[in-house]
Amino acid sequence: MPTEHMLRKTAHFLEYMGMGVLLCRNIQVMARQRRILLRSVIAAAIWLPFVDETIQLFVRGRSGQISDVWLDLAGMWTGLGLMYLLGRAKSHGNRRRLR
Repeated sequence: MPTEHMLRKTAHFLEYMGMGVLLCRNIQVMARQRRILLRSVIAAAIWLPFVDETIQLFVRGRSGQISDVWLDLAGMWTGLGLMYLLGRAKSHGNRRRLR
């Protein structure tokens, strides 16, 4: 039976996984317009969790924790990775149909 702590951590992971998916979609749109720098995408994926935890330092009753940063980073990169793999699978399927 999941505890409240595990439920909150899972929700946080899924939140950042969703951000990773949205960031990947943003990459795809910007790549079509040839306005993307891979450095900025990587910076966003890394800095968002750090900024989130830093903001929590200034909220009464909250605290920033390095373990949460790692969890957020894992969620972000999982979302990015899933979208990358889905995109590769889709393009691979399209190549098969063209033959």
